[in-house]
Amino acid sequence: TRDERDNLPLSPESVGHLAQHRFCRILYDALTKSPDTVASNDIEIFYGHRVTDFDWNKDTRRWTIKTDREELFDDVDIVLAADGAASSVRKKLFTSDATTASDDDPTMLGTPNLQRLINVHFEIPSESIKREDELSNDQLEIPPAMLYTVFHPDVLAMVVRHGPGEYVLQIPYFEPYQSPEDDFSMHNVRKIVRSIVGNTDNFVIHSVRPWTMGSLVARNYYSDEGVLLVGDAAHVFPPAGGFGM
Repeated sequence: TRDERDNLPLSPESVGHLAQHRFCRILYDALTKSPDTVASNDIEIFYGHRVTDFDWNKDTRRWTIKTDREELFDDVDIVLAADGAASSVRKKLFTSDATTASDDDPTMLGTPNLQRLINVHFEIPSESIKREDELSNDQLEIPPAMLYTVFHPDVLAMVVRHGPGEYVLQIPYFEPYQSPEDDFSMHNVRKIVRSIVGNTDNFVIHSVRPWTMGSLVARNYYSDEGVLLVGDAAHVFPPAGGFGM
């Protein structure tokens, strides 16, 4: 019946959250431990190296690439650029016309500044080591949320839960009335976090960084010379825009 169809879940899986730094670790471990990687003498992984220079040979249709550690690769077929929203590959190898969405980066289209935020990465050590048998039945029945909205006299913010005891607090700020330097000193940030976690100092702040949330897409995703953009190098959007992709 129609009522039965209306009650069917839209997806066989519920929404989940896997933090990027954890996901990258999983991918790296899977790549380095892959049987193909371990068994092959033709596969090399250079982790933590950055490409700094490109040279295209029209005759051989190959790239010569140099890294920040002076390594040289002179027979490259394809450049797969996954170097983030500020992609140096995209800026160096992709051209654009005069109509731009951002004066700073003419290779992208869209809205570069939807909101400016302060990201506070903090940890509650006691929560990360708490075992299931130490939690009440009510706590076990209600799984922790991925995203919390905070309305407090001291702050209006979002809190992203990366895992047990690990959070990122996202605080909007408004230029020119506020700035990261003047309004978000460590003292002020500690006061904000304290108000969110229940007036306790049982937390550790790992980093406090400004972040601009935008919605942008690259003018071109690939070139005839074998350069392809992926990830944030190709498209940047607010975090909630990734649900369902």
